[in-house]
Amino acid sequence: MSTLTKVKFETHLYVEPGSLVLYVRDKDKSGKRRTKSCGVKVKAEDLEALLSDDQKLVASVVRKHRSKIHSTHAEIVQGKIGPASRFLFEDLYPEWLEEKRPTWRPRTYVDKEQKGRLHFIPFFGSMKPEQVDEAAWGKYVSFKRRNQPKLKLKNHRQYLAEFMHHLHRHQIIDRVPRFHNPDPEIAPKMVLNRRQAVLLQRHANRTLRLQIRMGLLMGMRLGEVLKLQWSRVDLKAGLIRLKAEDTKTKKARVVPMHRLVRQGLERLFEVRQGPFVFASPYDVDKSVSSNKTAWKALCGQLNIQCGFHSLRHTCATRMAGSKISPSHACRILGMSLEIYDKVYCKPSDSDLAKAVDQVDWSQSWD
Repeated sequence: MSTLTKVKFETHLYVEPGSLVLYVRDKDKSGKRRTKSCGVKVKAEDLEALLSDDQKLVASVVRKHRSKIHSTHAEIVQGKIGPASRFLFEDLYPEWLEEKRPTWRPRTYVDKEQKGRLHFIPFFGSMKPEQVDEAAWGKYVSFKRRNQPKLKLKNHRQYLAEFMHHLHRHQIIDRVPRFHNPDPEIAPKMVLNRRQAVLLQRHANRTLRLQIRMGLLMGMRLGEVLKLQWSRVDLKAGLIRLKAEDTKTKKARVVPMHRLVRQGLERLFEVRQGPFVFASPYDVDKSVSSNKTAWKALCGQLNIQCGFHSLRHTCATRMAGSKISPSHACRILGMSLEIYDKVYCKPSDSDLAKAVDQVDWSQSWD
């Protein structure tokens, strides 16, 4: 796989060892970094000199092509980017970040920027976009596993795939590579039984009990619960209307209230202060940041080892075991049918046995 290599002692000059072609890289007049071929090849014997630590040797080789290097650099600065230009991974990834930044949460942008700066660009930076394929991903995974055996690569794979889809939409690459998942399967979240669900609700304080019921009976995520605003709550219709900015998937959805949740919200509404359902005790104009302390204390008291997200898994599993249409369940939970089936639906042996018994054999077989 041929990539560009920096020429020693030359600020903007690179060479492609495979083709021996010289390239210039700098920012154009709009501030975007561009890479353009000088249209000249160095001799094979000069390649070692260009990459050596001998400044005089490097200068002697570069001197032969100085005029072409200067003219190519001037074309880049003036924005004259034609067919001879070459856009590399490290040129395009920062542009993608800035283009998509307004649509992401701040911490999402920070995470993707750090993944690019610390991981992707050092490895893929000098590659052409079409060179970042399944084989390159395999080498990247092997490299990371050698240096950090326990590093989770889920987000690496997700962000890189998003970037490659972006390049495909802009017709920079012909196809989107399919990156395999190198991480071991995640152990499924705990699904609560009826006794555990009852105990959690019975022993929680009033505020935590309402939060538990919103997760357990309606499948809401913890972030959706804690940051819920009264403007999203329609007590008359019995609906919670989440907007795109309220959800993890950035898609608006309507969640029907369970009657117990509705009763709890009605009581809270009478004594409401500020815009949030669960306001911070220090500032009513802000939402509570976490319920971790109360949740851990409750689980410790009852000897139930699970996270708050297990409530959502329990809700989805109970929906799958009932007669609720999968499409309806997915709309309530805010997830795709594929994720609902693969991640959240965990039918027991008894559930599967009941499914066989419920098959209608009364219809004619003709």
